[in-house]
Amino acid sequence: MQKITNFKQIEEEALRIGTQRTAFLLPADREVLGGVEKAARDELIQPVFIGEEGKIVSYANQAGFDLSNVEIIDRLSRLEASRTGLAMLFEGELDLVCKGQIPTSYIYRAIIEKEKQTGGGERIAVFSLWELVKENRLILMTDTGVNIKPDWQTKADILRRAVHFMKLFGYELPRVLVLTAAREIDQNVASKSDAEKIETYFAEEGVSCRLEWGADLKHWLGGGSEALPDIILIPHLDTGNIIVKLDFFLDVNRASVVMCSRGPVIIPSRSDGADQIYTGLALGLVVAERKKRLDEAERR
Repeated sequence: MQKITNFKQIEEEALRIGTQRTAFLLPADREVLGGVEKAARDELIQPVFIGEEGKIVSYANQAGFDLSNVEIIDRLSRLEASRTGLAMLFEGELDLVCKGQIPTSYIYRAIIEKEKQTGGGERIAVFSLWELVKENRLILMTDTGVNIKPDWQTKADILRRAVHFMKLFGYELPRVLVLTAAREIDQNVASKSDAEKIETYFAEEGVSCRLEWGADLKHWLGGGSEALPDIILIPHLDTGNIIVKLDFFLDVNRASVVMCSRGPVIIPSRSDGADQIYTGLALGLVVAERKKRLDEAERR
């Protein structure tokens, strides 16, 4: 697949895919509605709003958003809305699902329930892409939102899926940094021993990536943009959630998805503006389309 290095390429490819039926879970937010409006105008999406209808209509009226071409599915509770959206995605009634003004935990719960019901067995994790604007490159960080303190086997599973995710963007042999701590006195640090186990396991399984680990990043940074990792595996949730949100004072852009067996679910941050939500939607459409093509190629 053609390699993608920036969000502009993602948005341009999304425009070529064609209109996709996309659900928004409780889109009672001005910025979410702004992203929906732009994506619908560009014919990226046909929006479906799921949530408390009265609240959706009220916010849409306040924002001057035209609901005449939007299907609204009335669901009073947040969990109901999440379960409905994920059920429709798994049953093929939707192409994409995007978070609105709803706590992400409800979406995680609905995904996990559907995976168990369908036997998909996917371990979910948040994949957060940083676009380094000046370097014209993407870096994937994971897990930044779901697994609180994963053991080495969970990390290995997440990383294997991250490698597959970056393959969708044309990274056939991604460079991986397993982020670890280091101590001079006591070397018994969990992140370090986990990294050693993952390195051994990946070598035995023949996972296609170039894996390194450590806390000393000088040898990564000294080689310029090309020496940077394509994937950073985070040791635990606190680290990941903090690091990935440092984009607010760096020259980087961010978009995040949760991958399930039926494709991506878009997880915008509460602080994201309409343009960031638009980019997230474009990302989801490209990931879903490329995953479909890759899955078909692997079945042949």
